[in-house]
Amino acid sequence: MINAVFFDWDGTLMDDEPSSRRTVSATAEAITERLPGIDPADLTAAYYAAVEEAWNEVKLVRSAPWGNMDDSAIVRRVWGGALQRLGVAGPSMATEAAETWARFRLSDVPLFEDVIPCLDALHGRYLLGVITNGSIATHLPRIEASGLRRYFSSVTTTDIGTAKPLHAIFSHALASVDAKPHRALHVGDSLFNDVGGANGAGLFSAWINRSGIKLSADDPIPDAEISSLHELPGVLDRLRP
Repeated sequence: MINAVFFDWDGTLMDDEPSSRRTVSATAEAITERLPGIDPADLTAAYYAAVEEAWNEVKLVRSAPWGNMDDSAIVRRVWGGALQRLGVAGPSMATEAAETWARFRLSDVPLFEDVIPCLDALHGRYLLGVITNGSIATHLPRIEASGLRRYFSSVTTTDIGTAKPLHAIFSHALASVDAKPHRALHVGDSLFNDVGGANGAGLFSAWINRSGIKLSADDPIPDAEISSLHELPGVLDRLRP
């Protein structure tokens, strides 16, 4: 019988994409108030160009530096690159932009409407945890700001030196709540990271498919597919022996 349920964070519990866009736009608006002649839309576009440049460099690294990334430094670097594209140089403005971004990011943590009803239904019946491909520095404050921290017995991040879909991060999460793979379920929106990772590590997998995406022949097969977390308690009942 399943006694532990793990959740991905971004895109599964938190509606991250619109929050991220709002944070970038708000930061650009705030920073350009001090930069006459620079349009917020231009700074926003420069930010996304700087993000793409940074991401392309990360993709060239043979092994991602999980557990060794300084999130604050990365954010400063990206905003510094965005400002340089518009002719604004110097570390002080980059630091201010990064700090402004962090404040807005922490103040905008929207949850999907089905999250709290689902967690209320499962809390006390199952050990609950989070497994995320983010760092503790960026994700734990958001989890706490969301009010969800009280539901989770563990939060597993890439600070341990590995990430989904690798087996090690799932093994670490299981050990953190003293659970066995065949008695655990992982819920996430990524077929590659969440479903494929959980399947490979011996956990049950539930794919939350909010957008109605069709599985292709090459996709990993989840043990359950749901369109809403409202369906998860029923899935767990069906997985009972």
